[in-house]
Amino acid sequence: CAEKLAALAKALPRSAKQNDIACLDFYHPFCNKYGSAEGKYYLDDGLHPNEAGHRLMAKITVEMLEDRLGIA
Repeated sequence: CAEKLAALAKALPRSAKQNDIACLDFYHPFCNKYGSAEGKYYLDDGLHPNEAGHRLMAKITVEMLEDRLGIA
């Protein structure tokens, strides 16, 4: 499952770019330098983001919107 998820996370941005669609990458920022999920961003269930994870997602979203809309 982890291998399929990693492959999907790699393919989605490529496909989005080819179709001029914005794509938020919430996969890679949640990984450590070894490509494994960084536990500090997840609730105890290991699946859902905790407050730190949601803050990271918000930061990524704002950065993408600023970039796409040309807002500095």
